[in-house]
Amino acid sequence: MRSHTSNLLLVSAAALHLAIALACGKGSDTAPPEAPEGTWRDTSCGLVWQQDLGSSLLWGDAASYCESLDLGDMSWRLPGIGELRCLVNGCPDTALDGACEVTDDCADVGCLTTSCDGCGDASGGVDCYWSGQLAGACDDPLWSASAMSDEAAWVLHFRDASVSHDLVDNVHYVRCVSDG
Repeated sequence: MRSHTSNLLLVSAAALHLAIALACGKGSDTAPPEAPEGTWRDTSCGLVWQQDLGSSLLWGDAASYCESLDLGDMSWRLPGIGELRCLVNGCPDTALDGACEVTDDCADVGCLTTSCDGCGDASGGVDCYWSGQLAGACDDPLWSASAMSDEAAWVLHFRDASVSHDLVDNVHYVRCVSDG
């Protein structure tokens, strides 16, 4: 027969295991919190995105724009090229785990291969290679926070899902991201 103390220890140990499992996201079927108005939660990558396109800016101004974005009481930043690739929908080569080798960890020009060329202009009633939950035209690439050099940074053109780079003194649109 167990003592009262050993029963309390078993209950305490079980409660501790449950608390750890819940803190790690295990044992809970609850959905992530609803994304605030003007944002979209990408459950595949676990990020929250600015729903509308931001301004067309120089690369040097894009990060400041995101950091000062006042939307949904969240902390915003310019996404890395890997985070932007997480948004690619319908073009397997440039989607996050696709054959294109350009990532936040491989950001020099040697990482750019033909698999980064995208899938051609979006067709079949699809305007952009991104989720239908996102707004805006995709005629111009989006800046990433990933620099290729002092003079160039990585961009993703959602019209054809291509990953390329451009000079930092050109202007492109910005779509900010938050960890939510």
